Amino acid sequence: MNHLPVLPVLIPLLAGGLLLLFSTAGRDWERAIGIAATSVLLVVALALLDRTAGGELLIYHAGNLPAPDGIVLVVDRLSALMITLG
Repeated sequence: MNHLPVLPVLIPLLAGGLLLLFSTAGRDWERAIGIAATSVLLVVALALLDRTAGGELLIYHAGNLPAPDGIVLVVDRLSALMITLG
């Protein structure tokens, strides 16, 4: 299973948690975490855009449950472009 489609959700979530942990460390740490998270998210977005450029759909079953019971994330060309531009 390819975990690439869930990374645009997890990266900001983890960065927000790190920002809460390092809130007393100073502005330099906050800026470094923000820049690192944004850079990693850009790389992931470009990888998603590259994978879907040929029309391939990336499907991720969260929790490995079937569609009516679980959460399904689908990445197509439009959603990959929107993640990249966002």
